[in-house]
Amino acid sequence: MASPRGLAPVAAVFLHLAVIIGFGYTFWWQKKYLRLPVTDPRMKFAGIWKYLTQWNFVLQIVFFTLCLLRDLKTMGTKGLYDRSSLTALTDQLYHALVFPMGINVFASFWGIFLVDRELIVPKRMEGHFPDWLNHTLHSVILLTLLLEGMLVYHRLPPRRKSISLLYTVYFTYVAWTLYIALVQGFWVYPFQAVWTWPQRIAGVLAWAVGFFLFYMLGEVLHKIFWPHRRLSAHQQ
Repeated sequence: MASPRGLAPVAAVFLHLAVIIGFGYTFWWQKKYLRLPVTDPRMKFAGIWKYLTQWNFVLQIVFFTLCLLRDLKTMGTKGLYDRSSLTALTDQLYHALVFPMGINVFASFWGIFLVDRELIVPKRMEGHFPDWLNHTLHSVILLTLLLEGMLVYHRLPPRRKSISLLYTVYFTYVAWTLYIALVQGFWVYPFQAVWTWPQRIAGVLAWAVGFFLFYMLGEVLHKIFWPHRRLSAHQQ
């Protein structure tokens, strides 16, 4: 029987556990075996933590782990909506960060890749960056986010709070890339290196707009997936 949160509790456990195992193995594998070729020794700085993809991937692992803990906590409930702080946290994370950041990583990576792959994953990385890893980091996340949104109900938190949290994380990452460029002496992504400063500023602003649009897409999909549960925190 489905719960007020959508998927039956036991099924939700299996869904979240499968994602955690798959993503956890991927993260372990790249930490242990991934060695990307670099043309400049300075580019070894911060390792994989330079990339928004990795920030997003760790966020996804943390989020689905919290979802699993919530599943186990609420498994014995009899059709009651759980209003615990853990549930509120997973709802907030899904709408404010997990969905818009994950969709942004998917859309940005493949959009740039289709235009010119040398600007995002140069061909010299072939043989070092396996296809299965690439698709887990940049493609599978789309499927897991849509499944989560369709099958598990996440109550909409206040919009202003969610967007504030989203932009706090986004501009923190922008500041991180600027630190690397100005202090460490290289740009994280190849396309940043060939852009002029006006183009870089325009890019930051364009991505900021993109994050907002992806957040709103999450709200629209939520109302499509859950048409009879329109009441949300920012409507109360």
